[in-house]
Amino acid sequence: MKYLLYFHHGFVKKLPLDKKMLVIGRGPDCDGCIDEEFISRRHVAITVFRDRIEVEDLGSKNGVCIGFEKLQ
Repeated sequence: MKYLLYFHHGFVKKLPLDKKMLVIGRGPDCDGCIDEEFISRRHVAITVFRDRIEVEDLGSKNGVCIGFEKLQ
């Protein structure tokens, strides 16, 4: 199982990447809901393949970082 790891209120949280495609954001209709003011309602799409994971910023205001690198 692959996971998305993120910090929330000083703790590391993990969200299982248990579907082929997930939308992460603040919105209640998202597959993964992260209730932070800097997260857009529909922030990022994650597509899970056997050998890789693709990440697409959905036009978020604050962008997406993987590790400490911001996606272009």
